[in-house]
Amino acid sequence: MCIVQHKVCHLTTVHPIFDVRIFHKECCSLAFHGFNVTLIACGEREYQEKICGITCISINVPVKNRIQRFIKRSKTVYNKALDVDAEIYHIHDPELLSIGLKLKNKGKKVLFDSHEDITVNILDKNYIPKILRPFIQFIFNKYSSCVLKKLDGIISVTPHIVEKFKNINSKTYQITNFPIVNEENILNQEKIQKFSTPTIFFAGGVRPLFNHENIIKSLDSIEFDIKYLLAGPASSEYLLTLQKLKSWNKVEYLGIIPHSEVKKLYKKSHIGLAIANYSNNGGGKLGTIGNTKLFEIMLEEIPIICTDFILWKRIIEDNNAGICVNPSDIDSISKAITKLILNGSESRIMGQNGRKIVLERYNWKTQESILIDIYKRIN
Repeated sequence: MCIVQHKVCHLTTVHPIFDVRIFHKECCSLAFHGFNVTLIACGEREYQEKICGITCISINVPVKNRIQRFIKRSKTVYNKALDVDAEIYHIHDPELLSIGLKLKNKGKKVLFDSHEDITVNILDKNYIPKILRPFIQFIFNKYSSCVLKKLDGIISVTPHIVEKFKNINSKTYQITNFPIVNEENILNQEKIQKFSTPTIFFAGGVRPLFNHENIIKSLDSIEFDIKYLLAGPASSEYLLTLQKLKSWNKVEYLGIIPHSEVKKLYKKSHIGLAIANYSNNGGGKLGTIGNTKLFEIMLEEIPIICTDFILWKRIIEDNNAGICVNPSDIDSISKAITKLILNGSESRIMGQNGRKIVLERYNWKTQESILIDIYKRIN
């Protein structure tokens, strides 16, 4: 525990106040280790409240578009940040880099936490006209590089992004999104009866990135009864596309459900899915370990079928915790599902292997120590 209560302040205009990475992992870890922590975020109402030892300040700044969000919210967050008068500021959004520079110029210590690859993310933004994306990316990269090299540290979630930032600022560190493992996870492994019908389960954003069309198409050739449980937010347009597929009758869409219910459904299911498409932001074929889904599935002791990203294959195949597939190969997805359902003993071993490596290596405790060390270094 820290003897001196150094005052730190986390800032975001994009993420909710109880974001898992920001609040539950980073802020709670800092508070536990004796730091005086304030978190400023945007929400639907304004309040200031002490939660889990963290001073949470929610600001409500109604905006009509992204330009207003950038200008109005950033300005309000900056003024609140000045009122806090912290020693260290930890910013979480690219649009707050200008604030980070202002705080740095006032003699504050500033960290930037990049949750994704901001250097290529612009190319995937649908709200920017495609013809303008390369130009905007070029301008933003020039500006961000100038700011980032002046900051006291950069944090990101996966090796290829960390290496990019190290070329800008040598004080770059990797803190990834491994799940929180506590005594309840370890000691109270609740035994829940599996569904009577073989069930595959996905929880998260129901959008094209996670390849739901090919997953549903893969069920066409499976002859035994099977159910695809699908939980998470989805647009009506995308749901309509999925509902037109032949095997939609094998799908049960649950909508948005509590995280506690997600954990129970993983336990009741036979397979967890994380079949993401290759993307610029996700490192292409390399992939990212910044995605928590992989590790959350393994923690619940079920086998996983996931994308054959290079980084994911090293974790899943080297530890015999599931099967990696090409997300575009419908036949491979179908064969992987069939193999795991029809070979129950092998599937159980894979589930046990996955849980074991999360408890031993791929958990937040290993990242917490890196976070605390960074904060001690910059004081």
